[in-house]
Amino acid sequence: MVTAVFLITLILIAPLIFLVYFYYDSGAKKGYFAVYLFGFIKLINGYASKRKAGGTFIHISNKKALIFKYKSLKGIKSGPKFLKVISVNSVYFSLSSGVKNVSFLTLANLIVTSIQNYSKINHLTNFKADLLVYNDDLVLKSVYFKVKL
Repeated sequence: MVTAVFLITLILIAPLIFLVYFYYDSGAKKGYFAVYLFGFIKLINGYASKRKAGGTFIHISNKKALIFKYKSLKGIKSGPKFLKVISVNSVYFSLSSGVKNVSFLTLANLIVTSIQNYSKINHLTNFKADLLVYNDDLVLKSVYFKVKL
């Protein structure tokens, strides 16, 4: 009984820290994701792929997949109320690209530089962004996000 009261009190008082990872691979045309509690307890992971009939498959395991339709977003009038209390502790953004399309490379550099300048102006040491450029034909190789909430 004492252990249960301690755990419930700890959960109510201690902040819950979530790590959210997202990685998009343009070669496989899949977006991989993972959500961790306190940085080491895995809550969910999987990947998302485009569905031919419209929408997205969200694969949670080899045998389980959810279908997410974009039309279902149109019915949402307002956002959830719990988003007002979420604070972002750190963000890491990485973009990998080839040099085939110079205009895309310029846009990618603008995005990364904007994130870096925003973090410097506001003295946010936990906001980082990188641009990796490869000498190949792929316009977009991969995008990687790591967000600590």
